[in-house]
Amino acid sequence: MKNRMFLLTPVLLPILAAAETPHALSVSADTPVVKVALREPGRSFLTLPKLDYTFSLQPACADNWVAGGLSLSIADSRLNIDPTSLSQSQTSLDAKLSVPANQLAPIPLSGFCEATALAEEAEAKTENDHSGNVAAQRLTIAAALSAHAALLCVSGEQQQRITYVSRSLDIDLVCDPQAGSSGP
Repeated sequence: MKNRMFLLTPVLLPILAAAETPHALSVSADTPVVKVALREPGRSFLTLPKLDYTFSLQPACADNWVAGGLSLSIADSRLNIDPTSLSQSQTSLDAKLSVPANQLAPIPLSGFCEATALAEEAEAKTENDHSGNVAAQRLTIAAALSAHAALLCVSGEQQQRITYVSRSLDIDLVCDPQAGSSGP
């Protein structure tokens, strides 16, 4: 008889686990655009300016649970959203978080928005179509930063559960020869 019980356990556990809707937190973010001024040729570091991210957050606590709070952080910047802002009827909310330049590490770049590279590109473009317009260089730095979010779900006064989510954040660099100095 004991052997039969052990055989049923793997069958019953998934059914019991599916009975309650789990807590969930979905996080998506836009990608900020940074204008980069002409740079000297060679590998050097680009100092980033303040970055502004807009997030779409979808917090969901299980049945009979309520959201007790939500926090979002990038580097040393943090945003706390209180429970009154997290109504049950609301399935999505938008949040903005700015990261000051002094919290961002410089990123190494080589061959992007360099004065000689742009001059060669303009010369080649002129030879090909005689328009003289240089196409804007664009570069996406994937996973340049990461955002961390935590959703607190509470049931009564005795039970609390926290759901953690991390998302990589990108940065789009656009070469703008008229931009002021963005980096060394």
